[in-house]
Amino acid sequence: MNNAELWQAALGEIELSISKANFSTWFKNTSIVSNENGKVVIGVPNGFAKEWLENKYNTYIYKAIRNFQDDVREISCVICSNDQLPRQETRKIDSVISTQQNEKSEAAQNAGFAQSSAHFHHSTQEGININPRYKFENFIVGENNELARAACYAVSQNLGKVYNPLFIYGGVGLGKTHLLQSIG
Repeated sequence: MNNAELWQAALGEIELSISKANFSTWFKNTSIVSNENGKVVIGVPNGFAKEWLENKYNTYIYKAIRNFQDDVREISCVICSNDQLPRQETRKIDSVISTQQNEKSEAAQNAGFAQSSAHFHHSTQEGININPRYKFENFIVGENNELARAACYAVSQNLGKVYNPLFIYGGVGLGKTHLLQSIG
């Protein structure tokens, strides 16, 4: 079993143990970058994900990988840029998210909810008070706002599906307005 297959199998186990929102937040864009002498190194996209996987999800990861490879003694994480992480690793997570969305849609239809045939016109310019300078691309991420940024970005990619409702609370100057405007 190669590293990609091992990680996909482990992700399947982990997915059953944690919430879907946490799974998509913390395990997207991750992969095994090294697997030698009983030490498995997982590549993660940022320092915050590294900290969470090592501190909160280390036991889940260890047990899941041990189910498929008995000689594992240690799990660690390293920060890798997105181009260092194989793109194929996120396909399973992306398909899980889209499958969940399809299941919710089918469940709503099966429960007797009628789809509305009303057409709404949504103007992106008139009546919307969003500052175009507030974008995720120019948001400065720090220790105090990294989780908030990750949650807001997840919301913007899956409107109404992830972190619904989203609560933002914090001190002055930490980026609450910037993040909320970025979602819009």
